[in-house]
Amino acid sequence: MGNVCTKIIFVFSILSVSSPFLKAQGLERGRGTSANASQVYFELGGAGIIYSFNYDGRFDRYENGLGFRVGIGGASANGSGYFALPFQLNYLAGSRGRYVEFGGGVTYAPNLDIFGNGSNTFGTLAIGFRMQPLGRKGFTFRAVFSPIIGFASGGGFIPSAGISWGFRF
Repeated sequence: MGNVCTKIIFVFSILSVSSPFLKAQGLERGRGTSANASQVYFELGGAGIIYSFNYDGRFDRYENGLGFRVGIGGASANGSGYFALPFQLNYLAGSRGRYVEFGGGVTYAPNLDIFGNGSNTFGTLAIGFRMQPLGRKGFTFRAVFSPIIGFASGGGFIPSAGISWGFRF
């Protein structure tokens, strides 16, 4: 458990130290948009484990800044399977439709025990790149490093990644 806590503290320390630089790069915070940069996307890998369909939006009418994503995913093979409900808060830093994404949240998968400790809820992080049209509808793309972190006794850490394609509306 101590090893997992050390990794979580390390990641949040990096995010805390870099936050003044992220705010300095948020050039689009001054430019409002007519929508909250809402989008839907399909993610292969990532917080949904194998795949998920997601909705993502900002909390304010800006292209970047604080937002969230919520999704549903799952898979089935040989008569057994799982479904997953990923939820993350995220922050987009950058400008002109190209952003660095930082996020963290939980995934609930009631019939999946990936760490073998009886837990079906685990933490997820997201650190990566996102491309979306600036102030208009269109194609979106994102690629993230998205490790999975066990909460229950014994913990666990699984390095993972996700790649997403979607549409901003």
